[in-house]
Amino acid sequence: MSHTPYPKLIGLDTEWTLFWGWLNPDQYGKGRKAVNPVEDNLEPHGDWTVRDKSNHAHYIKLYHDVPKVINDILKHGAEIAIVSNSGNKAMVDRALYYFKATDKKGSKKSIIHLVKYDEVYCANSKVNHFKKIKNESGIDYSDMLLFDDEAVNNDVRHELGVTFQVSRDQKGLSWENYQGGANNYHFTPERAA
Repeated sequence: MSHTPYPKLIGLDTEWTLFWGWLNPDQYGKGRKAVNPVEDNLEPHGDWTVRDKSNHAHYIKLYHDVPKVINDILKHGAEIAIVSNSGNKAMVDRALYYFKATDKKGSKKSIIHLVKYDEVYCANSKVNHFKKIKNESGIDYSDMLLFDDEAVNNDVRHELGVTFQVSRDQKGLSWENYQGGANNYHFTPERAA
């Protein structure tokens, strides 16, 4: 079992971890001018918000430190996996298309284009997501780290050995939370600008 100074792969949950709010297909796309498919009702509203254009009461907000965290992950050469139990992959992917981060070369890109493994589907446990990622990537579980708002997903640590960092209290993936994951894994993020 290997263990590098920095994870080779970092898994990121979506709702309440990368962004504030839920992308609920039973709520979105129900307004007067709604269209099909439901993801076509999503639109950016500034840099930090994606909303339902058929009903602006439904929206999500990217947590402030997420672009900086993603940039630091990429600067360390790690791969990014989106690991979500969402039932609507198309909505999550569309939202992550609208949200931006800077790649390691300094170019601003859609977050979805910075992701290597897009594991968005309902499963009994995120253990299933990580087994699939390991099969595709060949990366050892000990070289993986997951940030997630639900402590129950700590089963990836207990069953597989993936380092786990909970993102609590609807604060999402903050720089401080990222540093907490660093301490759990024993790597040093770049200094906050």
